Amino acid sequence: MLIRRVPSANGGRNFPCKSKSQERTRYSNEEPPTNHRPLQRFLQVASKVNFAAHALVVISARRLAHVTKEAGILDDAAKHHALAVQGLRQELATFSRENADAVLAGSILLLFQQDTWSDWRMMMEGTSSVRTAAHRLISQEIAKTPSDR
Repeated sequence: MLIRRVPSANGGRNFPCKSKSQERTRYSNEEPPTNHRPLQRFLQVASKVNFAAHALVVISARRLAHVTKEAGILDDAAKHHALAVQGLRQELATFSRENADAVLAGSILLLFQQDTWSDWRMMMEGTSSVRTAAHRLISQEIAKTPSDR
């Protein structure tokens, strides 16, 4: 373990501190903390489904626009938002067990990006409908599966 001098409110005392490369190695060899699993699932879906990726880009672009105060970034966020909504609508038209995860992830990601109460409410109702439909599909699959007696 390395000793680094870390300036802080405690007067900059020396204390044991792992290097950044040791921290990266540690986290890459362990199971991620439980609270990171939902985020990992969103990232997995977004890596395979374009509209979910666009929804994630919107979150990042809006944060970047807030930090940098650059209006052009908000324009980019609006374009990605439109692409995410368009893709979600296309997937909803062919909703199935195969795309249920992507539709639910995209719905949830877009839910938190609504600017008005009425938009949020409409998106919340849609997300709830997607969850109900996905639950129904899974229940039907379970019912079709022969029971082990």
